[in-house]
Amino acid sequence: MVMKSSVKRTGLFILLLCLLAFVTGCSNQKSDVTTKYILSIARIGEGEVEPEEGTHKYEEGTVVSLSAVPDTANGWFFSKWGGPDGGIVNEENKVLIDGDKSIYAVFNRADYNLDITINPENSGQVYRELLSTIQSIGHGETIRLTAVSNTGYAFDHWEGALDVSDNPATLEMDRDKEVTAVFNKLDYNR
Repeated sequence: MVMKSSVKRTGLFILLLCLLAFVTGCSNQKSDVTTKYILSIARIGEGEVEPEEGTHKYEEGTVVSLSAVPDTANGWFFSKWGGPDGGIVNEENKVLIDGDKSIYAVFNRADYNLDITINPENSGQVYRELLSTIQSIGHGETIRLTAVSNTGYAFDHWEGALDVSDNPATLEMDRDKEVTAVFNKLDYNR
């Protein structure tokens, strides 16, 4: 009888161990738990990004497609993917989620050149208001041009991107432009 009770206890002990192993998940089955990472998307400048700005959770191994659409109506263009992880975005604008990522869509505003010539040479000067030395001008900026004649000449009209005789005249920049200030030589009859 001592043996029967010892066998019963051993059997009960083995049954409890199996039950405990089943309950705690100590089996050879694969776990259904997946690792998720955060993708943070932001933008610098004006435009839209997809996925939208903010933080998004993705399962490990997910490939996320990114898109950046600049506000071209206001002179913005997409420059690059930046931020701590911007360099990992591939040529197809996709990123593999294998850890937390932080990416910025970088938009820049277009700058334009304004080339001004005087016809005939040395007959006058053109002053640009608000910008004394213009290298480049931002999209949508308005420039006021004033033609001032040298002795013996009189301003006549503008040519090129301006086709008016107003002096001063204003010009809105939405691309590179060329303007010519045309002066007439004064004829002094005695």
